[in-house]
Amino acid sequence: MAELRAQQLAMMSEMAQIGMARLRTLPDREGEPEAIDKAYVSLTRSLRQTMALQTRTASGQEIDRLKRLEARQANAEACKALAAERRATVGHAVQEAIDAKRRPRPEVERLLADLDDILLDKIEDDTFLTAPVGILVQTVCERLSLPFEPSLWSRTPWAIDECRARTPGSPYRHYRIQGRPWPPP
Repeated sequence: MAELRAQQLAMMSEMAQIGMARLRTLPDREGEPEAIDKAYVSLTRSLRQTMALQTRTASGQEIDRLKRLEARQANAEACKALAAERRATVGHAVQEAIDAKRRPRPEVERLLADLDDILLDKIEDDTFLTAPVGILVQTVCERLSLPFEPSLWSRTPWAIDECRARTPGSPYRHYRIQGRPWPPP
């Protein structure tokens, strides 16, 4: 790490020297004063940025900042992937509710289209990350005017997990099957 920092400082020092050399040659050039002023402003800005970056790199701040940025990006990607996974889980569960009852084909197609709209447009990723799957399934079923029957999904891993964890707000929090303790053996 120290070697990388030394390399970066050497490169920035060279950049600063090149910038200063170009800055010193500006007044010797003939041309429009506005062009010289623009070049001067641009070069001095570049030099200030280079020196600021040099200072941050020398103190390790820039490396720490880049590490934090990478960690935030990785976290955002993981959250997005988890939200997509949970969105798919909810979608499959609601499709089971749609398929549980015989319906005319046009009604099934309408329900599936409405399901896609709800999953993709009406529920934010944050909700998929924070709400229990059982609540999400219940909410989507209600929006589609489908009956919510917890026993339909009682043996799914997410329902069992919510029951075991006694997840607050989950329809499976106090769920029992035929008087036997949950989950079944």
